[in-house]
Amino acid sequence: MRARITAAHFPTIKTIESFDFTLQPELPKAKVLEHFDGAFIDAHRNVLFSGPPGVGKSHVLSALGLPCACAATACSSQPPQRCS
Repeated sequence: MRARITAAHFPTIKTIESFDFTLQPELPKAKVLEHFDGAFIDAHRNVLFSGPPGVGKSHVLSALGLPCACAATACSSQPPQRCS
């Protein structure tokens, strides 16, 4: 499991439980949490978050990727310039 987490290149290891949604009230909590059911994986879809610095994109995406990596699902955290 540790090797899969390392291979994913997460910028940090975070959990969704440690994310404080009250600090980002404009972030739609219910919409974010919808992705944690893993349906996007079964549908072969990517998840991309965009927004200004400091809103929690890296935290939430790392938290989303961690259970994927633990479940042996291929995942990768890529900076925006590598996604184009």
